[in-house]
Amino acid sequence: MAGTAGKSGSAAIDGGTPGTPIPMLEATWNLDEQIEAVEITNFASSGNKEIVAGIRSWSVDVSGFVDASTTPVQPTGLVSCTLSDGTFTGTGDGIVTSFKPGVDARGAVTLDLTIEGSGAPPTLA
Repeated sequence: MAGTAGKSGSAAIDGGTPGTPIPMLEATWNLDEQIEAVEITNFASSGNKEIVAGIRSWSVDVSGFVDASTTPVQPTGLVSCTLSDGTFTGTGDGIVTSFKPGVDARGAVTLDLTIEGSGAPPTLA
């Protein structure tokens, strides 16, 4: 199986209020998908813990440089998050729960944000 280089990857965040895309350049992203484990241990479990799959959830951390021509503003409400690994692309909706602009006197202005997913996660296809 051949590997895929991430050099052509991207992340685009759009929607919410004020309703404009978040201006990010050279974004990196990490998608975290989880399934809740629901315990169903009972007297018939012979002393062994038993679990079943419960609710599925996801979040994505996005980091990048701020586009110098605009000022990033944290959106409120539902946003659309489009992720690409350079070959495949997926889109999901969520709420920006963390919004962290950063400045270093010797570097570029950065922006780190976290989106808590609502509904199905972005499936790269």
